[in-house]
Amino acid sequence: EAVWVSAKVVESEFRLGNRKPGSNVSLTFNFTEKHFSICNPSSTHHHTLSGHNGFSAIKYPLLKRKFTARNTGEIPIWIKTFQIGDQICSGYGFKIVDCNGFALKANETKKIEIIFTPDFTMNRIMVPLKIHTNLSYDVEYTMVAQLPSGTIDQCSVWIEHAEWEKRIRNAAIVVLATAFVFVLLAAHIGYDNILQS
Repeated sequence: EAVWVSAKVVESEFRLGNRKPGSNVSLTFNFTEKHFSICNPSSTHHHTLSGHNGFSAIKYPLLKRKFTARNTGEIPIWIKTFQIGDQICSGYGFKIVDCNGFALKANETKKIEIIFTPDFTMNRIMVPLKIHTNLSYDVEYTMVAQLPSGTIDQCSVWIEHAEWEKRIRNAAIVVLATAFVFVLLAAHIGYDNILQS
């Protein structure tokens, strides 16, 4: 009596934005000049929000993008959470809108919405995105946000700095002014000593 045994190798395959994990093609967030019309005080699109301590809080521009997560394999994939750099769900200006876990059945898709909000410290931000899954391999991508040149200089003047930054700046001014006075006083005393000698 003979028994025929057949087997089929089933692999799990994940895609995000039609990119394989570890792809050299980044998930890009490219801003244009119109996104930063808020930085132009003469612009009709300039808006402010009521802030604290008498200051106006800036309504930062943001860019939303949706990427399709797709299970192209034949076994279910469980998405546990998202990690941006060393932070969960949000960090470095990026934020996963819905960071809850979910399952992807075979050939199933789900839209992943990611928001990026610049802080005007760098024109180009590159950060790794790691997706924690039940797969046996790492699921990692690279997110890149690009701001137009000159945006930092144009928009940084509208950013309300932290209170401690203002205190440090004022303290530095006082210290420098005091040091300058002592330098002038020392120079005057030295000059008198030269004349007397």
